[in-house]
Amino acid sequence: MAHDHNLALFVQTWHISFGILGAILNGSLVLLAIFKSPLVIRLYSKLIINFAITDLLACLLDMFIEIR
Repeated sequence: MAHDHNLALFVQTWHISFGILGAILNGSLVLLAIFKSPLVIRLYSKLIINFAITDLLACLLDMFIEIR
């Protein structure tokens, strides 16, 4: 029984860690695309921002919606 609890805690910790890491990296990507994109690729950076914000929200929501 204790083994199952340890495994569940490990999986939950692993799941939240990846969610936080994904949120941080996607947030960084949004900031980089907004402030560091050259004018030549401004249109493409809007697509990058769109995908990064969508993935950021998916990571944040995934941290709270965990399969039990």
